[in-house]
Amino acid sequence: MLIDMETSSNPTLGDLITWWKSQKTIVETHESQAKAARSLLNDIEADILAKMRDAGLESVAQDGVSLTIRKKFRAKYDPEQWESLINWAAQNGMTYLIQRRLNDSKVLELVDNGVPLPDGLTIEGYDDLAFRRS
Repeated sequence: MLIDMETSSNPTLGDLITWWKSQKTIVETHESQAKAARSLLNDIEADILAKMRDAGLESVAQDGVSLTIRKKFRAKYDPEQWESLINWAAQNGMTYLIQRRLNDSKVLELVDNGVPLPDGLTIEGYDDLAFRRS
């Protein structure tokens, strides 16, 4: 039960829907503002990195902020080679390299088309609320 709600201690379904709509608007406003702020922050960080590179600086400090350029690495793959990469990982016992996530819509599409699923792969139903504001 929601305690901080602006309605009675036993809100009606209508009360909950009205409160949801109000809170959804607040969340969307904050998410929009946060997205804009993140975008601006990313642009500023890219400009800082470019200026530091242009100046040949590896580190700088100002206004209580210390910045250091560090070389980092991440995995990169050729999308055209994805299937062979998956097969290589499976054949070599390195499935931990691949994120274990299924594409629900594609699995459901297989089921809809009558394609039998392999052992260990099933589908399950769950309840979900669909909201639409008018």
